[in-house]
Amino acid sequence: MHASWRDVCLTGEAGPAQSGARDDTCGDSSGTDVFLIDDGTLALVSYTGSWSRWLGEGSEWTATIEPLTLERFIAGWTAAEPERVADLLADRLQAVISGKAVTRAAASRERAKRLLAVSALLR
Repeated sequence: MHASWRDVCLTGEAGPAQSGARDDTCGDSSGTDVFLIDDGTLALVSYTGSWSRWLGEGSEWTATIEPLTLERFIAGWTAAEPERVADLLADRLQAVISGKAVTRAAASRERAKRLLAVSALLR
């Protein structure tokens, strides 16, 4: 399941980290991330769960989301240095400006037109 909002992860790769050595067959998943949501608010996402390589056993994790004040985020800058956060935001925004988002939107509109044509044929 995905969040109902668009965001930028400010703490690197989003998602839980797996514990254990490379050769382990199971372990825990945990971690936290900070997201800048498209409405300008910050969210702290905490992950907990487990993973397994045993046949028939699944891996799962859950996430809890809580609002994060700017003051609390700034107080935690030892984990996410301001320069790194600024560079990450600049890279993500540059990707939008360079047209990747526009290309995806145009492709989605084209698919919708084709689906509309197919549905008209089925009527």
